[in-house]
Amino acid sequence: MRYPCCRIVISKCMTFFKQQIVVEFFVYFKVISRALFQAIFYIGKDMPFKLKLLLISLFIQAFGLCEILAAPTGQPITILFSEELNEKGEQVPIPADTQKVFTYIEKHIGNSVVFKRYPWARALKMAEDGEGVIWGISQNEERLMKFRFSLPVFSDRVLLVTKCKDKANYSSISDLKGKVIGLVRGTIYGNELDRMRNDFYYADFDNNRIESRLQKLMYARVDALFFYSGSLSNAELENNLNSVLIKQKTDQTNREEKLFCVIDKDFASLNVYFATKLDADNSVINKINEVILKMKKEPWFMARKVNK
Repeated sequence: MRYPCCRIVISKCMTFFKQQIVVEFFVYFKVISRALFQAIFYIGKDMPFKLKLLLISLFIQAFGLCEILAAPTGQPITILFSEELNEKGEQVPIPADTQKVFTYIEKHIGNSVVFKRYPWARALKMAEDGEGVIWGISQNEERLMKFRFSLPVFSDRVLLVTKCKDKANYSSISDLKGKVIGLVRGTIYGNELDRMRNDFYYADFDNNRIESRLQKLMYARVDALFFYSGSLSNAELENNLNSVLIKQKTDQTNREEKLFCVIDKDFASLNVYFATKLDADNSVINKINEVILKMKKEPWFMARKVNK
């Protein structure tokens, strides 16, 4: 050919179709092998024992070869998700519910899976650039124009955290008027709260490092913080947050005094999804959706319950 690039493209196409033909052949051959294997047992009763044993052995080997050759051959799937850091700058362990979802996806999706943790804003940007599937994302109008979302996996609550001495001042969204609320950069908190930002209340953006956010609240640089509950109850989240900075309190007589409180009211509730770049290959999200549908029938998933 006069054009080498055409030759390369044609060669790649031929290789792909040959591979597909081979895989389909062995899938069909596997079905035929199973039928013949049963026939040896039920029809070939008069067959010499050694011949029967030899045929059984050959079919077992052929069946195993089919399993290998017909196995998924897709590219590894990269799943991006948010990292959270403790007071030492170390990554906080992945929440138990999230880990169960990851384990289930990895086991059932049919591709190898690579999990990568980054600061949320960076993970979001990487997903926008098509560098992987992002986990833990919620929907808004802007994101619907950039991402293709999976079926919803969990529902997450948006909670307000204040200093305990100020807890009585917050019981509804109207109490946020004129306040400075700490948010995680790149995170959405529901259409209503997002629309009110910088008009009704003022936003102070930070990274997802828990200690840094709590220090701003402790030293009155913000009036309150929005946190997602995850699978934690309000009391569990409250205990976790107070344990982060308790050892840094200098007043020994007040070391056991609770500093941070979670307001009882849910300020929003959002579904949590996987998502890919809008123009990415549909097959990845389709596979994830198949696994999600299967996962939601599992007893451990159906038993998941978030207590306030």
